[in-house]
Amino acid sequence: LIEPAIPAITQPIAIMIENLVDIRPQAGLSQADIIYEALVEGGITRFLVIYTMTEPITKIGPIRSARTYYVDWAEEYGGIFAYVGGSPEALGMTDTSQYLIDLNQFYHEQYYYRDDSIQAPHNLFSNSELLGYALRDFSGQVVATDATNWSTKSEPTIDELPATQAPITIAYSNSDYMVEWRYLSDSNVYVRWNGGSEQHDANNDALLTAHNIIVQRVNTTVLEAATGRLALETQGEGEALLFQDGQVRVGRWSKLERGQRTAFLDATGAPWQYNAGTTW
Repeated sequence: LIEPAIPAITQPIAIMIENLVDIRPQAGLSQADIIYEALVEGGITRFLVIYTMTEPITKIGPIRSARTYYVDWAEEYGGIFAYVGGSPEALGMTDTSQYLIDLNQFYHEQYYYRDDSIQAPHNLFSNSELLGYALRDFSGQVVATDATNWSTKSEPTIDELPATQAPITIAYSNSDYMVEWRYLSDSNVYVRWNGGSEQHDANNDALLTAHNIIVQRVNTTVLEAATGRLALETQGEGEALLFQDGQVRVGRWSKLERGQRTAFLDATGAPWQYNAGTTW
């Protein structure tokens, strides 16, 4: 039998990827379009990675479990949400979501694989081929999504960029999860440091870089004291910062209902525009 061709990936795919110190470097992050980073329990951070996969990706992961705020962000893009298990509240959202295709590995293991050279549960991965099959298999499932897109702009010339900028430091918890973004004016990108070291992609050893960095300030509470599980208020309004072109802009974010794309606005209420490339 001839295997049916893998369809072109025409809608975003959202994937949960962990950031535990011992599993770095992760695979596939350098080819992402958008990456969300937020705290989970224990002071660690985890990523929601958005791909359009315009080129093949041989390995993506390690893939881990979902939390409610990651589901809320994933719903903004529609398409497939790839993860393995989650908090009870997160699973309640994915089970009933009208905004995404639920690809929980517990029920769809054929789209994932285990790397036996890595200790479980940190050894679950996927790739663009397997996820392409998932899109083929779920092609009849209609997903209602917010069609609002972020808009891009022209980049300044190198003469218009600052020669240097102090590193951007984001102190999520302890030193292992201290993030620095160091600006390179010659390429107008920010290089990511995590836990005191440059962060690379395990697939190609590429440095992780960003063309735009958004800091979204949200109210955070401890949802469950025994586990330290958190609740982040991703619907509402608040302050936001945009680091871009060696400068910082202060604005606000707004998301009034579930499924709506978060708007990031400047002081006049106009939407921010972004450089082409990866946004963190």
